[in-house]
Amino acid sequence: MKLSRRDGIFLVIILALITVLVLNRGSEQGKPLPADDAHRPFSEALTRGADREATEQGCVRCHATAARPLPPGHPPKEQCLFCHRPAPATR
Repeated sequence: MKLSRRDGIFLVIILALITVLVLNRGSEQGKPLPADDAHRPFSEALTRGADREATEQGCVRCHATAARPLPPGHPPKEQCLFCHRPAPATR
């Protein structure tokens, strides 16, 4: 079976697409939750498989106050765990 130039171009495009997809995997989430004592219970709960929406209620309770504001330009705080992943476990 002989490959034509058109087949070669098609293969190059497919390989480029696969390369882009592989290089971009994992970039869908932002920074991890801070690895401090205030955020550790949330990271541990998520790691154990707790419900995301229930866990986010703790975020809203703390960050809804003026004492712990989110940085300027931060997206709405009602969906924290869509962007933030649990911090890596420290041992």
